[in-house]
Amino acid sequence: MRKRVTSGKTRLQLKLVWEREGAKVARPPGVEHERCRTIAITTFGDRVSPRLDCAESALLVKLEDGSIVGYENVCLVQSNPLQKIDLLVRLGIDVLICGGLTEACARKLKTTDILLMPWAQGEVDEVLMEFLERQRCEESGEAVRAPRGK
Repeated sequence: MRKRVTSGKTRLQLKLVWEREGAKVARPPGVEHERCRTIAITTFGDRVSPRLDCAESALLVKLEDGSIVGYENVCLVQSNPLQKIDLLVRLGIDVLICGGLTEACARKLKTTDILLMPWAQGEVDEVLMEFLERQRCEESGEAVRAPRGK
């Protein structure tokens, strides 16, 4: 598995940077438990998978009190996209960051308590950092920067 990201840092190095800088994030609307939550990002290599139904794996990012406390890669071997969603629900994720998704997947996710953040694209680490920064800005009332053009 490749761990190199565009900044030249591995996920572990980025985790240490986030912890050292106190990367605290806000609880998104609809997420009930504040102390601990899990973000899932569907992946294809080091990038966000262009489509949820074609994702080969998901990166689970565990947060506690707004700080990153762990990572876990989960293989999404199910061929049926609705079964992939069922697995993510069983894993207890609170936020799903993904690329495109079918209407059937969107309908299924609406029946869950998962906060859906679709149409993400780019390197997984960059997308995660941007999501965490947006959450922090929204919590503190700071202006949220527009995403960088690629």
